[in-house]
Amino acid sequence: MHADDATEVWYAIPSAAPDKAQETLPVWRRMGYRVAVLLDGDTPEVPADRTLRVPRYRGWSASVNELIERVVPPSAGIVVTGGDDMLPVPGQPAPALARQFADRFPGLDGVMQPCGDGFGGAGGFCGSPWIGRGFIERAYGGRGPLWPGYFHTHADVELHDVAERTGRLWMRPEIGQHHAHATRDAAAGGGGEVTPGGRADVRRDLELFLRRHLDHFPGSGLPAEGPAPPHRLESHWFRTIGLAGLGGGAFEDEALRLALGGLADRGVERVALCPAGRWLRRAASALADPPVEVVAVADDAAPAAAGRFLGYPRVRPEVLLDGLPGGPPGAVLLCTDTHTAKLHARLGFLAAAGVEVAPLPAAGGPEAAARTGSL
Repeated sequence: MHADDATEVWYAIPSAAPDKAQETLPVWRRMGYRVAVLLDGDTPEVPADRTLRVPRYRGWSASVNELIERVVPPSAGIVVTGGDDMLPVPGQPAPALARQFADRFPGLDGVMQPCGDGFGGAGGFCGSPWIGRGFIERAYGGRGPLWPGYFHTHADVELHDVAERTGRLWMRPEIGQHHAHATRDAAAGGGGEVTPGGRADVRRDLELFLRRHLDHFPGSGLPAEGPAPPHRLESHWFRTIGLAGLGGGAFEDEALRLALGGLADRGVERVALCPAGRWLRRAASALADPPVEVVAVADDAAPAAAGRFLGYPRVRPEVLLDGLPGGPPGAVLLCTDTHTAKLHARLGFLAAAGVEVAPLPAAGGPEAAARTGSL
């Protein structure tokens, strides 16, 4: 695929809000885009050049991949995706932006994200990306540019990271594609559902992203050399997509962040968390960009075979001494607000071996924080 083929640009999305699509899709078409839409079940028809109706919705990333495979013509040099609530870059028709894309990626082997809209931490993921045909043909073995295991969230974060690691990402803060997200409408008094998809789906997508991130996004088909960089999904973005609805809590989040920061300030570089449980799950957003390397989650209930919790290896405490790549951690952080004395005693063998066993600051809750002055 050469730059001359980049003039045809398709906007390909699954439609979940046909009323919104009635407003937005004609704008894309007026700006020179062809439009392909996936409709599931009895979803009403929307303005589009081509539609694909399927019996069941399989998630955003799988739907986009299916549109590219079955509906968007192979001659299309660039595919843009997003949702019913996105608008194109104002003032620049699709052919003009396509020429800019081809100048940056002559083989169309790249991803461009207009991020000037700034909504929801837009600079850290590709929620409305321009994806070149060359990238589509190479990524994930040519089976589609998005990892299909995600249902609603985090496929756009993985796309960002895979493209960035391979030098094929062009983030453009000087232009934007307005995202009329429900949370933005709600903030303006428009109401609307805040959390996209089901809460269980969001939690599952988050855990899948953490796991795949730590494993260098297996199956991406693009070489990613060197250590995995820390994921840049900021905690405010987690909250935007409804972290509170995942069972998260502001105190747990802040307590874990303070504890990890304190260890980093004292020069501890590698940390294990203990135990795997509800408290740690509620504090998950503090692990979005930790200041230390989290090497494992230790738990007496860890399975004999390799397992994971929030994307990290889940192991029995004894494994921390001699069973981790890179050796023992510098510290084990107690991530619980119950039975801490008993857990500290259980991990005494680690302290005897020189591994710090560190409690959370004010792990008992806001009242305890006030008593100890930790927060």
